[in-house]
Amino acid sequence: GRPPRELGACQPALGLLEDSRYREERVTLAHGDTVLVYSDGAIEMCDRRGEEIGLTALLACLQTVPGVAPDLDAVPEALLRRSACIRQPDDLTLLTLTRH
Repeated sequence: GRPPRELGACQPALGLLEDSRYREERVTLAHGDTVLVYSDGAIEMCDRRGEEIGLTALLACLQTVPGVAPDLDAVPEALLRRSACIRQPDDLTLLTLTRH
């Protein structure tokens, strides 16, 4: 498949701030393309050096989960293994949408 690419930008959570403005972006998904929507809890965990693990670590964790479509239930454990945390310090939301 195609390499992953980041869509949009870091924006406030929906409904968090009364007058938030959001950037809209349109993309065309090809057969088999998947969109991953995630909360900041997936990328803001710190590693053993005290640095945020970031999007690169999240993508790496998704690649370690077997299957055509990632088993999202396995991702939190993979994130914890990459971090210095023993439990998830923030909320974690992961959602995938795949065009079939």
